[in-house]
Amino acid sequence: MKINKNQSIYESMSKKSDEELKRILKEKNNDEWVPEVFSIIKEILIERQLSEPPEEEEEIQKIEKPESKLVGVRGFLGFSVIFFTLIRPLVMLVFIASAYQDPSRVKLSIEDFVNLAMVFVGAVCGFRLYKMKEKAHIHIKIYLISTIVLFLFFALLNQTIGLIGVYIKNILMTVGWIMYFQRSKRVENTYNP
Repeated sequence: MKINKNQSIYESMSKKSDEELKRILKEKNNDEWVPEVFSIIKEILIERQLSEPPEEEEEIQKIEKPESKLVGVRGFLGFSVIFFTLIRPLVMLVFIASAYQDPSRVKLSIEDFVNLAMVFVGAVCGFRLYKMKEKAHIHIKIYLISTIVLFLFFALLNQTIGLIGVYIKNILMTVGWIMYFQRSKRVENTYNP
C-alpha cells in the first residue's frame, strides 16, 4: 500500500514545475504535505538533473564561500589608524619643533603651517577610520591624494636638491597607502557592508 501511495505522490509531484518543487522543499510545511513528499521531490529534482535541492545548495555555498574574517579595524588597517592618528602627527611635530631649534627661525613658515594642518586632517581621518564612520575610507584617500599634491607643490617651490629625496620618499609612501585603501579586502568589507 505504501508503494502505491509513494507512486501516486511521485506522479503528482512530477507534474509540478521545478520552481514549485523547490518552493515546497524550502517551505517544508508539514501540515500541508506528508513527510515522504520531501524525499520524493529531491529524487525528482535529481532525476531532472537540475541543481541539488535548495537546502543542500545552501550548505555547498557555505562550504565554498566561508564568511570573511577580514572585517574591522585590525591588521594593517589597525596599523594605518595608529599611523595616521599617533605616529605621523608625533613625527611631524618633532620634525617641525627641531627646525625651530635654530634661533634665527622664529615664525612658522607657510609650509610648516600647511604640514600641521594636514597632520590634523590626517589624524581626524584616522580617527574616523577607527570609529568605522561612513565614507571614512574615501576621506582618507582624498586626504592622501591632497598630500601628494602638496608634496609636489613644495618640492617645486623649494627646489632644494637635498629635499627631493625626502619628497620622493613621502610621495611613494603615500601612493602605497592609497593602493592599500583602494585594494584591501578588509577595508572593503569594513566600510562597504
